[in-house]
Parts: sequence; structure tokens; C-alpha cells
Amino acid sequence: MFTFEKKEYDEKKLEGKGKVAFDNITIIQKTKDDLLHKLEQQRILEAHYTEILKTNLPNGEDKK
Repeated sequence: MFTFEKKEYDEKKLEGKGKVAFDNITIIQKTKDDLLHKLEQQRILEAHYTEILKTNLPNGEDKK
């Protein structure tokens, strides 16, 4: 079952172009979720390495 425009449908009843479209949307959503997860990982890593850089700047440099 899936919801589309506030209505429930059984994806097993889809045929032809409707089935292909549903499958493609499912793949696109999975890819989007994976990319958002990777982006969040990159944000976390960037913050982590930024902190390390801040605490390891050469003496005499501004440590804002």
C-alpha cells in the first residue's frame, strides 16, 4: 500500500506505465534519502575536522 494525493493504493494492482512510474519514484526517493544521509555525514565530518584545525593552529594565530 502507498499513499498518493491523500488516497491509499495497492501497488500490486499497478500495471504498465503506472508500475514503471511507481518503481522509478521508489528508486528516486531511495537515492534522495541516501544523498541526504551522505550530506549529513559530510556536515558532521566537516564540523569535526574544523574543531581539530581550530585547536591545532600554529602559535600566534587567531583561534576564534
